[in-house]
Amino acid sequence: RNLELQAQVDTYLVLLLFVAFFRKTQRVSRTDRRWLRFHLFAAQDPHAYIDKNIRRRYLEATELAASYTQYLDTLNGMRRLDEIRRFRSLDYTAKKQRILALADRSA
Repeated sequence: RNLELQAQVDTYLVLLLFVAFFRKTQRVSRTDRRWLRFHLFAAQDPHAYIDKNIRRRYLEATELAASYTQYLDTLNGMRRLDEIRRFRSLDYTAKKQRILALADRSA
């Protein structure tokens, strides 16, 4: 689960860089971020996995990654970098707790 969650966050961040590369301003718009988040997280087929346990695990990782990347998008460059470094060093349980705490704080 830890690897899947981290991979989804990393994929989002790499694709943001890719989108920025093709923008003349090198800035990624809010619309670009929403589009990317939708295609990475919301558009996944929850029935792609026959095994209910695997389906539940991937769905949880996807929901957590969507929430966390949305939080990352609210941070400025240096705070985002510090947060990404801190997050990467955590195990799955700590990552999940961090994301849920961030979601509670913003609600």
